Amino acid sequence: MSDTVEVTWDTSFGSSGCENAFDIRRKTFVDEQGVPYDEVFDARDKEAIHIVGRINESAIACVRCVDEGGGRWRVGWLATHQELRGKGIGTQAMRLAIKTIGEHGGHEVVLSAQGTAIEFYRGLGFEQCGASEDLPSGFTLTPMHCTLKN
Repeated sequence: MSDTVEVTWDTSFGSSGCENAFDIRRKTFVDEQGVPYDEVFDARDKEAIHIVGRINESAIACVRCVDEGGGRWRVGWLATHQELRGKGIGTQAMRLAIKTIGEHGGHEVVLSAQGTAIEFYRGLGFEQCGASEDLPSGFTLTPMHCTLKN
């Protein structure tokens, strides 16, 4: 891994004020990876906790946390600006997401990992918890989870 980058993190509730984060998400998933727009953005954005990383006031990373009830939270759409990948920013975002979820009473975090990200999530304490699913868009997602230590 390259040198760690100093990032300022903001947390917001709902989609208000997340336009820059949504721009990173769109560039990463829609433009780069070809995921259909309506799969990347949905009504859950309005009820989610959005974590946005900034360098010099410019949004460079984001992750979304959604309360699924009963202490279970779903993390998704982790994205880092293309030129800044490999510098530990995704790890910082996930650690903050897990901490934030714990502060909101969460005890389990679930996610759907792309094949190339499975080892990244394992390194953060996640384990596979079901069969991988092939999507019509050509992506394979693997369900993973971790239990938070309180």
